[in-house]
Amino acid sequence: MAAVLLPIALLSYLAGITAAAVAVLGPVPRARFWAPALIGAGTCAHWIEVIRRAVDVGGLPIADVSGYLLVLGGAVSVLYLTVWLRWKVDALALVLTPLAVVTAAIVWRLARSGSTGEAPPEGWLALHVSLATAGMAILGLAFAMALFYILQDFALKARRNLVVLEMLPSLNRCDRLGFQALIVGFLVFSLGIFGGIVLQADLHAAWVPVDSKQALSLVAWTIFAVVVLLRVTAGFRGRRSATLVIVGFIAGLFAVFGMAV
Repeated sequence: MAAVLLPIALLSYLAGITAAAVAVLGPVPRARFWAPALIGAGTCAHWIEVIRRAVDVGGLPIADVSGYLLVLGGAVSVLYLTVWLRWKVDALALVLTPLAVVTAAIVWRLARSGSTGEAPPEGWLALHVSLATAGMAILGLAFAMALFYILQDFALKARRNLVVLEMLPSLNRCDRLGFQALIVGFLVFSLGIFGGIVLQADLHAAWVPVDSKQALSLVAWTIFAVVVLLRVTAGFRGRRSATLVIVGFIAGLFAVFGMAV
């Protein structure tokens, strides 16, 4: 079934990204409504595959790399649709949806090689993985807003009138939405990270990371913690804050996609 649903999701995502690019860069106003419709179709196919796997294994399919990436990509797609319906940020499809494309493509490759189907985690382990996944998805929105902020800031300082700027939120809105996503995503991600540390201490009698994935996750958490702390206590904002958010999210992505290597 994955051989059918995931290609449908991939094709719908790619068509949606194309429509979003046309809406942002081209003179086709109707394309801005095609983008969420196409990405929504891909999201439906994506989550049908999640549900199918959940039924097969008897729980949320996040025990293996394939299932984790599948759920993460689906969560990112839902987040994009939610934000678009609320704020109509067309360019968001050009940042968040490619992440869903990459995760779906990796899952499809793993499914064709038969590397799927582990029993779902239970108890605290399931909660830890679910929170870490949700936190990364929400932090993806903070990452996107940070990219938009830096793009607009650069264009304004260089006095360049880029067409894409007309389709982006204002600097203040990018900063506000990005910070809200950062706070929520950081709190959820923190619960997942520290839940994992406690579980590791219980299973391996060690409080330090035992592999590069865990180390990179802690690096990402530390960067986000610094940004939140400086933002709340010292008014740290602007390009420097946005840059650190981008670096932190990239470190988190290295931890996530490193599992699939």
